[in-house]
Amino acid sequence: MNSAMAAGLQLTVLGMGLVFLLLALLWGLMALMVRLDRVEPAVAAAPEAPVAPGMDPAKRAAILTAVVRYRAARTTSAHRDDEPTGHWVKIGRTRQQQSTGVRRRT
Repeated sequence: MNSAMAAGLQLTVLGMGLVFLLLALLWGLMALMVRLDRVEPAVAAAPEAPVAPGMDPAKRAAILTAVVRYRAARTTSAHRDDEPTGHWVKIGRTRQQQSTGVRRRT
């Protein structure tokens, strides 16, 4: 192998090694920052079930379970109920499928 080829190969390996070393260093730094910046979630107090005079404890537990499940489902929803997302999604898809009318010259 001639000296120019060997120098080029050595420079390539050194350059790629430094790039990957820097990427690994940045990855480690980001992982450390994420670990240090993590906030522990606050434990929410259980909601109180409606109390009626003479209510059966089993019925009260069922109501409480339903309320907790409803609130959990509302917080994990992908969209808010007060936004008409279906309408805007249809408009966006329609616009994406329409041609602009501009053709390239070949």
